[in-house]
Amino acid sequence: MKSARLLVILALFLGLLALAYWMVHQPRLRLLTARQIELAEEAKQAVQARPACPLQLAVDGTPAPLPADAQTQGLAPPLARWEIVRSDGEGKAPRVSVQDVQVASADGRQVPACILTVDALPEPPFDGIDWRIGYRLDLSALPQGPFRQARFRADVQPDRAVTMGGASAYLYDGTQPVGQSLVELTADRRAVEVTAALSGSAQFVEVWFRLAFQGTISAPVSLTIADPRLDLRTGG
Repeated sequence: MKSARLLVILALFLGLLALAYWMVHQPRLRLLTARQIELAEEAKQAVQARPACPLQLAVDGTPAPLPADAQTQGLAPPLARWEIVRSDGEGKAPRVSVQDVQVASADGRQVPACILTVDALPEPPFDGIDWRIGYRLDLSALPQGPFRQARFRADVQPDRAVTMGGASAYLYDGTQPVGQSLVELTADRRAVEVTAALSGSAQFVEVWFRLAFQGTISAPVSLTIADPRLDLRTGG
């Protein structure tokens, strides 16, 4: 009886070992685990690739939280952060690094800022060159709408005088972009303000800083965008 019981226990133990060996060596299980690791790494790299530049939102002058990512029918997902867009054409777009920092405002307050540093200039031919960084806001994700007007404001200061071909700050709601030229900048702080009437059917509004469009940049430069604010108005 004892020997039979030992044989049963040994058989069960060997069976469990065989099951464990089979599970570990299943190709599908190994591939699934590898794919999960791969997806996690891709997601991590995607987050790291998206520059974390600040944007402060207000509705009718009252600070409001930026909405979480959501899908609007017929639109790409809104951007949760400032997003770099490059369109090189046949030439070469500038190489730019992005930093999220705190800086002193004109009245001495510490305010959020984004520093765009042009490390390498665009190269000809310049047709098709478009380098910009921006934010897309899904208006349907905000409960206070409909919105009639958008106003963007920031203090912009380069570390030197610079000419940036085609540069501007602009708002876009799917119709006509409205902007302010940034082609010629001195080393002084400059207040940038852009106000746009929103289309009655607007589902989104985008804020963009364009550093080069169909043109070059005169010299490597660090451009500080301080205290960037987007104010949406429900009235005219």
